[in-house]
Amino acid sequence: MALKTLSETIGTHAGGMEFHAADGRKHKVKPLTLALLGQFEKWLEGRALKSIMGQKELLGEDFSTALSVVSGDIVAGKYAFGGASCASALQSVPGSICLISLMLGVDEIRASHLISTQAEEIKVIMEAMVAESMPEGKPVAAEAVE
Repeated sequence: MALKTLSETIGTHAGGMEFHAADGRKHKVKPLTLALLGQFEKWLEGRALKSIMGQKELLGEDFSTALSVVSGDIVAGKYAFGGASCASALQSVPGSICLISLMLGVDEIRASHLISTQAEEIKVIMEAMVAESMPEGKPVAAEAVE
């Protein structure tokens, strides 16, 4: 199957961009607002906490120390969008699935399906929306989208 052109993959409308999936479904692509970036950060923080909670018995007496370290990292902004931890997460499959899920307003199962079946088209739409959302390196304000 030949890749679609940018104009075929992205439909620009007054309400934003639209992604046309191969199965005929259309998805409105949300811009990277501060609110959306915050949701990604919360997902990343939750993932770090869940990892520690899943190791509670293995860590034994070190559990509360590990939990304190992760909590301190959260407070210090280690998982903030734009930081090293965030960049690493965005290069991972789970991070990509999460961001696509948030930007397309779909569940992670649908986002995973889109990545596995239309990786190049998803890359095109995400890069275009990132460029539109962050023209000067800063996300658009949440109220600008409403």
